[in-house]
Amino acid sequence: MRFIRLGRWSFELHRRALHATREPRPDPKCTDCLGRGGHGWITPFGDADWEDCHCVSSLVAFRIPLWPRSRRQYLESEPF
Repeated sequence: MRFIRLGRWSFELHRRALHATREPRPDPKCTDCLGRGGHGWITPFGDADWEDCHCVSSLVAFRIPLWPRSRRQYLESEPF
């Protein structure tokens, strides 16, 4: 698997498909979270807790199927 990140987009190349994912982006003009994308605080146990704001856009993901590989390519390549 190969991975590349371009800005908010990340691309993963697998054997049979290309996966493209766009990270969510908060609204910079939001008055509730001030453009940070949510509200975070430290719990009494020392853990960080995060709650997303309503202004954050949804995660966008695409799967682009690639052409099927021939059986010959599998037999000619070394397994490791």
